[in-house]
Formats: sequence, C-alpha cells, structure tokens
Amino acid sequence: MISDLTQFTLYVLILIGLIVPTGMWLARTFTSPSHSTPERLTYKVLGIDPEEKMSWKRYGVVLLLSNAAMMGLGYLLLRIQNLLPFDPLGRTAQTPDLAFNTAASFVTNTNWQSYSGETSLSNFSQMAAITFLMVVSAATGVAACGGFIRGLSRKNVGDIGNYWVDFTRVIYRVLLPLSFVVALIYVWQGIPQTLGSATTVTTLEAEPSNRLSWGRSPVLNRSSISEQMVAVSSALTRRIRTKTRRLSRISST
Repeated sequence: MISDLTQFTLYVLILIGLIVPTGMWLARTFTSPSHSTPERLTYKVLGIDPEEKMSWKRYGVVLLLSNAAMMGLGYLLLRIQNLLPFDPLGRTAQTPDLAFNTAASFVTNTNWQSYSGETSLSNFSQMAAITFLMVVSAATGVAACGGFIRGLSRKNVGDIGNYWVDFTRVIYRVLLPLSFVVALIYVWQGIPQTLGSATTVTTLEAEPSNRLSWGRSPVLNRSSISEQMVAVSSALTRRIRTKTRRLSRISST
C-alpha cells in the first residue's frame, strides 16, 4: 500500500514539474515564425499555404473535414485488413459496423475497443490505422487548444492562426520527439514491441490443455503516444486557465 502511494505521489509530482516546461515548449511551437524543412515539405506535398490566416469558422471546418478524411482512411484500412501485408495469422477484416466504431473511437481520441487488438487486428492495422489515428487525434486536440487560446488573446477572431500549420507542428515538434524518448524508456523497461505472430505457451496444467496460444503485437508504439498526452494536456489546461483569468480581470475593470 505504501509503495503504491509512493509511486502515485512520485508520478503526480513529475507531471506537476513538467507542466511549466511543457507549456513553454508548446508556446514556442505555436508562435515560432519559421517552418522546419519537414514541415515545408509536408505543406508542399499536401498543397497547403502556410501563410493563410484562418477565421474560427474556417479553422473549425478544416479541422472537421480533415479528421473525417482520416477517419475514412482508418475505416478503409480496417475493412481491407485481410488484403494487407504483415499478418502471419491471416486475420479477417473487421465488419462494417465494428470498423466504423473503431475508426470513430480512435480519431476522437476515445480509444475504446470492443475487441482484443492482438487477436483481431494485424500488425499492419495496428500501426497504419490505430497508431496513425492516435497520433492525428492527439495532434488535432492540441492544435484546437492552440487556436482556442489565440481566440481568447486576440481582438480579431478573423485570424486565429492556420490549422494545418498548428497540426503539422504539433506532430513534428512535440509528438514525434516525445514518442521517440518515451519509446526508449519503454524499451529500457522491457515493454514488448514485436512484429511476430502468436506464441505458444506451455502451462503447468495436465495435457492436452497445457498449451495456450497468446497473441502478440507492437504494443510499445501505441503506448508511447497515449502516455505523453497526459503532460501535454496538463500544460494546455494550465495555459487556458491563465488566459481565462486574465480576460476576466480585464473585463471586470
């Protein structure tokens, strides 16, 4: 019991300590006037004008339509899973309703599953569909918070930034670097990451029920993106509260 409380207290203290530096990191991400080489390449490939200034309506519409397109891509990958590579067990594709539920769940960062991922999804589906949706949904949420904070701090709501710039920067400057660092920590801690198929385990029971087949999957890459959002969310919440208090004081005067 004491050990559990110690671990919980240490975890909370680490999160509290990360709030300020993470908030400063996010602030630089959203306010930097320059674009990195990968970002400029992404804008060019997708045909995006990074200098476009978006109103809140334009920002919201782009957010919704882009997420709808990414959800559709995730749905398609799950529906044709049986035709895709990296599936030594030959799993069948998800049914239309289950694929829709899965894609909708992960694109909204709900991450709710009504199935066992290791036995229902191929390695390709878990990486190209599930992990992809987990990354873009997290980036969408952080970008939306950035646009919301700009709306609170600016008098003219005709320019709350560029959604594509915010979305791309969050992925390249925040999520991918954090995922890399967290993944190394998870490797150090022994969390599994394998593209292998199921493994057979021999139990202590008498035959013939002493052999069980356990599904395996690339667990580490999904865990690294989900865990890091805790500190990011805490930092964004703190900044939003700060902006709201400032606006309240200005309004009262």
